[in-house]
Amino acid sequence: MPTQDHPETPNNELTEFENSVFYYDSRRAGGGKTRDIVSAVGRRAERGQKCLIVQPTTGLIDETFDNLKKQYPSIIVRKFHSEDGQGGYVSLRVMRYFNNADLDGAVVLITHRTLINPPFFYHKDRWSVYFDESPNVFEAFSENLSIKHGLITDHVRTMDATSAYSRLEVTSRSEMAKMAQNQGQDTIIGHVQDLAKILLSEHYDSYVNIAKFEALKSKTSNDGILSVFSILKPSILSGFHRVTISAALFEETFVFHQWSQAGVTWKNSRELTRDNNCNTHSYNPSITIYYGYEARYSKYLRNKLGGDDTPIIAAAVKKLGRERYVRVENNDVKLESPLTKLIGDNLIPGISHGLNRYRDVHHAAVIISANQTPEASKFLREYCGFDDDKQFRAFTDHSVYQAICRTSIRDNDLGHDKTWIVASKDTADWLHGIFPGSRVESLGLVQPEKQKVGRKRTHNSDNERKNASKKRSRAELSLASGFANNIDSSYLERVSYLNGDELAIKDISHFVARFRGSFFKNYFSTDPFVILKTQDQFITYLRNQSKNVYTSKNEIPCVSGALFDVNKSNATNRGEDNVELVRGMWIDIEKGTMKHEDVSRLFPYLRFVAYNTFNHTRDRQRFRIYIPTNRVMMDSEYRIIHKEIVYVLEKDGYRSERLSD
Repeated sequence: MPTQDHPETPNNELTEFENSVFYYDSRRAGGGKTRDIVSAVGRRAERGQKCLIVQPTTGLIDETFDNLKKQYPSIIVRKFHSEDGQGGYVSLRVMRYFNNADLDGAVVLITHRTLINPPFFYHKDRWSVYFDESPNVFEAFSENLSIKHGLITDHVRTMDATSAYSRLEVTSRSEMAKMAQNQGQDTIIGHVQDLAKILLSEHYDSYVNIAKFEALKSKTSNDGILSVFSILKPSILSGFHRVTISAALFEETFVFHQWSQAGVTWKNSRELTRDNNCNTHSYNPSITIYYGYEARYSKYLRNKLGGDDTPIIAAAVKKLGRERYVRVENNDVKLESPLTKLIGDNLIPGISHGLNRYRDVHHAAVIISANQTPEASKFLREYCGFDDDKQFRAFTDHSVYQAICRTSIRDNDLGHDKTWIVASKDTADWLHGIFPGSRVESLGLVQPEKQKVGRKRTHNSDNERKNASKKRSRAELSLASGFANNIDSSYLERVSYLNGDELAIKDISHFVARFRGSFFKNYFSTDPFVILKTQDQFITYLRNQSKNVYTSKNEIPCVSGALFDVNKSNATNRGEDNVELVRGMWIDIEKGTMKHEDVSRLFPYLRFVAYNTFNHTRDRQRFRIYIPTNRVMMDSEYRIIHKEIVYVLEKDGYRSERLSD
């Protein structure tokens, strides 16, 4: 039975974080998050409490620092970042301060990255942490290390190998630490230096696809790429007096999803002032959102259409003309883009939180692909339960939203028409839902040709199809006759049929040819009913049965591919000794991340049926695969074929608990 353990957080981690309570403030961009954080920490510091503000950019830290000093001149305010003019390693300066922190109330400002780097905070329980914007809790490393992969692979081992993905454990911390420090500034080691730091951190869990990882080590990899996916654990914030994250549309972020699975309980923050005007954007009919493509934008699509000179860029040039606008494009094309030649172009960083100097600009062109790599996306989907829609929303749509909110919409300007250009219709429609009164229009581009789906027609006419069906029936009957010789004709007199299926039976050969399975009224039943149908009739039968709803697993009827003779054994009615023959292959998929799409990928030329079994959910999928066969088979044949199927699945990284009967 090919299975994979469910990707949710391991039990020991659930125990570790199930009592953790974090607070969050989820409101619109421009809703005054930073202002309210300043007020909250200022009041706390005046009462002698210590607060840590964690922000995404150095510019935002400088601005917040100035506001705190102005509004609360009596409190101690300190900032630490790479451009604060103090020199030296920021993390060391932060640790030194925390180990000798001011006795009275104080506010300290650092970046997200700085919080993750220091190995030790003295008396964390004295500090309340306020995140301004969501922390990044997912890191994906992907490099071609076909020759030098030993820099990493020689010093780690795989753990928890019950899934297609395995957690990595460092086996030689001293060697890994040398790479993390890279004192000789070696260029090659520089490629893995950040990964080495993550692997050494107790606050990250890092994973690899087992099959690809082992192929790389054994020099049988097709591409030589080492892919490592790392997740920051809530433990990074364990021990602080209070943790609050304030971020636009926070419930849609990966950190909210992943840390919820890890056992964190999220509560709305009552401390940060909020009202209805902060939560949603006001009605504004001055906005027109233009989109380029019906399909979701990706680097693959962009490069296919022309790279930095795609049709959408030409359309944006024409639409924006001489108007001032803010622009975000991917780093690999932004400096060569034709948009750079426009007089009103204002290129802003991809991470633009807190950037307020463009509030007099009304237009925006945010044409980005912020998708994860295919391998990283697959990991997020299969191991973390963060599907493609959630990924597109969290990584692409949120980035577009933040960039657009650098413009005059931040103050809900109503006096000027606003033109926003985005890549995908999905993004445009999502923005339309957030900004009431806006309009969505297409740029009128020629759409990329969609890949045709569905099976190709195999017959030129209906008559040809019917003749082929008759030919298959004759062949099936011929194949069945050999098995029929092994069954006593008296068997037909004692068998129980399901739903009058016996009416189509003429003799034992017809019986064997039309046999599809045995039906039991429930899990404990020992009296089988025989299902006799054509293949298409049987598939329709399975489809109809899958629509039934049951409240208890024991109530569910059972279908087996085996034909049982209850007289063949005195010990049981449906054991191995009772099996006469088997029809079709039956495989249960449960306790893991495998989806029916994965079966289709691994067996692209096999026709199969997939239907859910008891306790199936979207996040914890449980289903059964039925693969039709053109004839019945002996039990020994069935087991050999079943083992081959399991072998292919295990070769792709899945794991089998046991072989099903």
